[in-house]
Amino acid sequence: MQAISCCFEIFREEGDMQDEKYYLCNLDDIEEGRTRRAIFPDGNAQHTMILVREGESVHGFDNLCPHYNLPLDFNGDDFMHPERNLIRCKNHQALFRMSDGVCIEGPCVGKRLKLVAIEIVDRKVYFSEAL
Repeated sequence: MQAISCCFEIFREEGDMQDEKYYLCNLDDIEEGRTRRAIFPDGNAQHTMILVREGESVHGFDNLCPHYNLPLDFNGDDFMHPERNLIRCKNHQALFRMSDGVCIEGPCVGKRLKLVAIEIVDRKVYFSEAL
């Protein structure tokens, strides 16, 4: 799989300039129980996040390990432990629960991945700064 690039489409609720949503992908682009990387604008830079699908919901996390603040992946969407249903940091093998990003094994046990606001509207996945 390739990383999803944000289309940089911005959606606003009528009359509310604070409610910006950035389109990331369609819900069906993320396999059930799997992860996918998404890229979105962050000022003058690009920021990456991990999208995790569980049923009809998606959790979003910053793609930074709380151990050394390094990206968790080395190549695209490869965030999963090969034998366990956990997110894995490729740098120091920390393992995180997919549901809440809490580290359960490795050098940063008890710390968690930073949650990012995700919203699903009509099976489209958005990063929402307002949530």
